[in-house]
Amino acid sequence: MPTTTPTLSRLVGGAPLGGARRVHGSCASEAFCGLLFVAPALIGFTFFYLLPTIRAFYIGLTNWSLCARRSG
Repeated sequence: MPTTTPTLSRLVGGAPLGGARRVHGSCASEAFCGLLFVAPALIGFTFFYLLPTIRAFYIGLTNWSLCARRSG
């Protein structure tokens, strides 16, 4: 009597492995869903690293003084 073992795709849930799956809900495309997960890190990187770095380069290349001198 031959014995049969269940395939991995049947153990996972019946969907063939590597096949196209239909996504339900707000994340209709993988690119949008990925961007949604990465957005908080990008916002934090921009505000706490990129903008201060650009401002530091700007201040370093100009004749900018921390203390304003009053004339007169």
